[in-house]
Amino acid sequence: MLAMPAYQFLSDEWFEEVDRLREPIQALEDKPLNIRVTDGPGGERLLHMAGLDIGQGLLESATATVVVPYATARRMLFEADDLAQAGMQAVMSGEIKVEGDLSTVMDLATPLTDSGLTPDDQKAMIGILRKRLSAFTE
Repeated sequence: MLAMPAYQFLSDEWFEEVDRLREPIQALEDKPLNIRVTDGPGGERLLHMAGLDIGQGLLESATATVVVPYATARRMLFEADDLAQAGMQAVMSGEIKVEGDLSTVMDLATPLTDSGLTPDDQKAMIGILRKRLSAFTE
């Protein structure tokens, strides 16, 4: 792995690197995705994702809706080693249906891939999110 250059704390260059860390999240915010989870214990649930924003209800600005069974959504979020790969496999197998612009779904992995984060860093970020979610999920 290439060594990252080091910058003085709070220097202009340091802040430029901080901005680079935010770029993947900001790119995802520009690609909102609606999600319809079916067959759950509480019935169908409608939600959306845009960057790190996960909320109830659908967004008019989303160009695609993913329809996913509850068990699949839970398995992918809490168990899949590679979330993007698991998602694509579920789409290809028909387990997940995409309504609308399929490229929106395909593009979701691009910001993290293009961010310069290593696959290990990406897994660590997802691991942190999973740990926090697991703390309050049955």
